[in-house]
Amino acid sequence: MKKVDVAQVSAALRKSAELLGESNPKKENECGFTPGLGQIADAKNVLAKAVDAERGLFTFLVMGRFKTGKSTLINTILCENVLATKITPATGIIAQIENGKPGKVTVYYENDENGNPREPVEMDEKAFFDVFTLTAEDSIECDQTGRIERYKDVDSAVIRRNCELIKDGSRIVDSPGLDESISQQKTTERFLPKANAIIFVMSASNAFGVNEREYITQNFAGKSPKNVFFVFNFANNIKGLEQMQDLEKKVKKELEKVFCRKDGSFDEELFQNRIFYVDAFHSGQLRVEGEAYDLSWQSAAKIPRPDITLESTELPKLEAAIKNFLDSDEKAAAQFKTIISNAAGSYDRAKKAVDNAYQASQLPLAELKSNTEAAQKELNNAQMNLDNISLAFDSYQTILYTRLVECSHRLRNNIERDWPAFAAGAPDFTRVDMLQIAGNNILRAIPINNLRNWASDNLKEHFEKPNKYCEPFFKKHMDEFNNELNKTKDEVASEVSGVIGVQGALIAKSIDLAKYIQLNGTTQGQGKEFNGGDALKTLIHLVQFDFDAAVDAAAGGQSWRKAGASLLQHFGVELGMALIIPWTWAFIAADIAYQLVKLKQAGIELAAKMVGQVKQGYDEKLRDVLTEYVNNLPNIIQRSFSSAKREVVEPMQAFINETKSKMDKLLADRESATFDAEKQKENGEKNLAALRDSISTLNQALYGNPLTETEIIEAARYEIKAVDSVRY
Repeated sequence: MKKVDVAQVSAALRKSAELLGESNPKKENECGFTPGLGQIADAKNVLAKAVDAERGLFTFLVMGRFKTGKSTLINTILCENVLATKITPATGIIAQIENGKPGKVTVYYENDENGNPREPVEMDEKAFFDVFTLTAEDSIECDQTGRIERYKDVDSAVIRRNCELIKDGSRIVDSPGLDESISQQKTTERFLPKANAIIFVMSASNAFGVNEREYITQNFAGKSPKNVFFVFNFANNIKGLEQMQDLEKKVKKELEKVFCRKDGSFDEELFQNRIFYVDAFHSGQLRVEGEAYDLSWQSAAKIPRPDITLESTELPKLEAAIKNFLDSDEKAAAQFKTIISNAAGSYDRAKKAVDNAYQASQLPLAELKSNTEAAQKELNNAQMNLDNISLAFDSYQTILYTRLVECSHRLRNNIERDWPAFAAGAPDFTRVDMLQIAGNNILRAIPINNLRNWASDNLKEHFEKPNKYCEPFFKKHMDEFNNELNKTKDEVASEVSGVIGVQGALIAKSIDLAKYIQLNGTTQGQGKEFNGGDALKTLIHLVQFDFDAAVDAAAGGQSWRKAGASLLQHFGVELGMALIIPWTWAFIAADIAYQLVKLKQAGIELAAKMVGQVKQGYDEKLRDVLTEYVNNLPNIIQRSFSSAKREVVEPMQAFINETKSKMDKLLADRESATFDAEKQKENGEKNLAALRDSISTLNQALYGNPLTETEIIEAARYEIKAVDSVRY
């Protein structure tokens, strides 16, 4: 692959950051003008891009939901269980794997409060895992606040391994799951713009969940992303050709909106080259241990799988596609578009700031002062609306908690309401069943292990009948409950989004009007649109609990043992004792004949009793699960709302403060005795010219051609739209 001159890219970005940042009179002689346009936020962003470039320009980000096998896939590619400790879910930091000598880990940190890069720290792997393993206190803090204070400045960590696939400066990055805590999901989303290519991992047996589908639609749909590889892991769990064909149809249907050409038609060729059905579990065994095997559910015994080869896991096919991608100039260069668009957007905003400053200089000072006072009042209105948003978050926390608790109460009530009719239809045990159960109990009384074990297995098989009968009943209610939970969360998120959307639109309009008033003294400005839903997408997936596990635990081994013990007490104990005490046969012979007559009624009673015991076991488990659910709700909701609130309120607050600060500075400059409008404009134009040269140099380094000012403004369009949606 053609190598990009990283030093040239970094130098152009750092020069751009200097020109965008604070005014620096000390460099006037060196530059021929005073560098610094006062666009502090943009300067920090461009500087961060320079640091990213210096760390390595090509990054593969492995992302997806929790428990889709992301770390297993990475370990398999590396031929070593590097990520076995699961540090990413534990800390929410980004773990990067790059080619190099193992043993040392480099930890990178966020820029300091002034936007200057902090020095990375190198440490032994053992020390790294000791420091970045979550403690009990960390877990509590994360539950309560959505973040871990001692990791707040950590950006990412680089772990080194010798690997052919990631040589030449490429990296594989493991990320927190999209459905883990909101702070960890935001960590992944913040890292996404830095990624040059993405491996999106889904479970083959449970692909395209709600948040997976939403994420794909928001980030990839309509963009024909040649840099995204979709991996459907656990493909070995798909049974038979028919199920695999069904999965392939589903995948194609869901991803047609992603793999499309410029004319909107489906790009079949790209689709075929970017979809993989992988068995990372067995391929990892073959790579690391030299053989594939399954584990027995009864023990840790290994069951060999000689039928599985490395090729059949489709991992080599994925690796070949990645290598081909890495050898492609076009696909790699396409990822540098964001660097250009971000820099171009910064130029566009800086140019408007220079024009506005000069326009303000043409107003009489008294008029500018009066306009600024009126504009500040409009910004105060924006602050009031922002305060209303904070109150809305606080209010809806209580609303969501109340509604979710009501859902849990309705679940219990619905089960009790529907159970009598369902239990009345339970199938009875036949005479044959009853006799076999009694016979098995006799064998259980014989002190011969093989007979006892065989009898126990047979009894268990009988006792599973009521479990299997009850399973659809509980599954139906749990499905209804989960659907109600999701519906409730969606409704609350929609309500909050509506409130914030209205208030946010007023804030955006107030800020625009304030800017317009300062320069024109009127209130005829146009307000921006605001999409509160985008800012609140984290609320959609607030509370996730695995109730299927509760059903399995209640309807599985727990209840059959209870039923077995009860059955042993009521049926067959006498027969078992008869083998030990021979004279009891005389007493029990008549009882046997009597019991044979009553077996039909006994079968009905036993079935009812065992179905009831399944219900009892389920009730006990459900009570425990729902109690834990309700007890955990306040912390989970608080954490989720706090994170979402930060995502909405803090950027808005920063933007209001920034607007006020710029207005104050503009007025202060005019009031200064040394103020010279023409000289200031001339200095701004020189800064802009130098900034254009830097961006053109940047494009030259990435794509091989310079940019005109018109082309820079054109490149800024997408970035400006993205920034506005984040800021407002």
